[in-house]
Amino acid sequence: MTQRQIDEKLAREFYYKKDYEKARDIYKNLYDTYQQTGYFNQYADCLVMTGDYEAAEKAYKAFLKKNPQNWKSHVDMAYVYSQQGDNPKAVKYLNKVIKEVPDTRNAITEVTNLLRARNFNDVAISLFDRGAKNPNVNYNFYLEKAYTYNSMLDFENATECYLQYLKEKPDQYEMVKNRLRVMMMYDLNGNVSDVIRMALLRKTQEEPENEEFSSLLMWYSLQEQDYDLALMQLKALDRRGKGDYERDILYVAQIAGDNRQYDIAIEAYDYILEKSGEGVFYVQATVGFIKNSYAKAEAEGNRDKAFYENLSKKINDAFDKIGYTSDMMPLVLVQSDILAFELGRYDDAKALLNRVLELGFLPKTNAELKMKLADIYLLTDEVWEATLLYSQVEKSMKNEPIAH
Repeated sequence: MTQRQIDEKLAREFYYKKDYEKARDIYKNLYDTYQQTGYFNQYADCLVMTGDYEAAEKAYKAFLKKNPQNWKSHVDMAYVYSQQGDNPKAVKYLNKVIKEVPDTRNAITEVTNLLRARNFNDVAISLFDRGAKNPNVNYNFYLEKAYTYNSMLDFENATECYLQYLKEKPDQYEMVKNRLRVMMMYDLNGNVSDVIRMALLRKTQEEPENEEFSSLLMWYSLQEQDYDLALMQLKALDRRGKGDYERDILYVAQIAGDNRQYDIAIEAYDYILEKSGEGVFYVQATVGFIKNSYAKAEAEGNRDKAFYENLSKKINDAFDKIGYTSDMMPLVLVQSDILAFELGRYDDAKALLNRVLELGFLPKTNAELKMKLADIYLLTDEVWEATLLYSQVEKSMKNEPIAH
């Protein structure tokens, strides 16, 4: 190992142990001997780390006389000014320096990275803006600006830049969505979510034909459990005819219903039925529409007999069209509830359940039907029949929650 290698190793060890004074002396000797920029950078950094700002300023000035386009040293010089408590002087110095930065994407990227590393984010933004305006650069720096604004906690401008980038590069939809998701993950007080919401609403109003903005607003709405807004966006997308969004609308309907937002679920299922009639999603939409109509009525304590008579008729019409298939079993249970508990037609409810049980469905489906039938038997004081059915379910489904 040469003496130079020994000195390098020793200087590194001192530096990583934060013994900056010893590291400083070795790096200065190495720089004086070999005149390499890397040695100077480490030497000057040691001066800064020890708080010897006057010596650091003097060293940078001397170095920059020989290397006027060493952008790192210019930024580090400004950092020395800021560490001395003179941030205006640092910014003034940098604003003068960046005028000399070549109007190329690579040069602007290099210098802005250096500026961001020293937390001169405002200056970096101004350099990005200058480059974006220059036709010779031919690059908008939207993504880089978004990152910079994020580090400044300027989420409004960060969101705007992400959306401008998405408009420019629609194929980067997933990346932009993930960036917004990360912003929302660290949103402790809801401010970021509000910013994103307002930006997306504005963009979709300004550019209603932009599918990426509309899709992003729909995605955002689902993240925030704003199913009304999600449905509105999906219906708008579907009506434009540029894609098939019925499956997505059904998804929103399902999760809205699961979250007891019955009006939204009903609206979504109704949209599918009105649009597609007896299409591929007819059964699913019919079952969903009726189930949520019933659930809404029960949640609201609706005891209007006429309402339940009408709903019962709709269910019978659905049975006539579709039959007693496995997909229709939820409506069998709803119909039996309506007949027994709302209309007092106990015999009709029992007859329906017994008729469907004779069709021979899967054990779990049969167990659900038997449990419902047993409940109705209890209501009509037919305890023996109810007990028999309960015991059958317990025996056949002993390892399932329904049996307990």
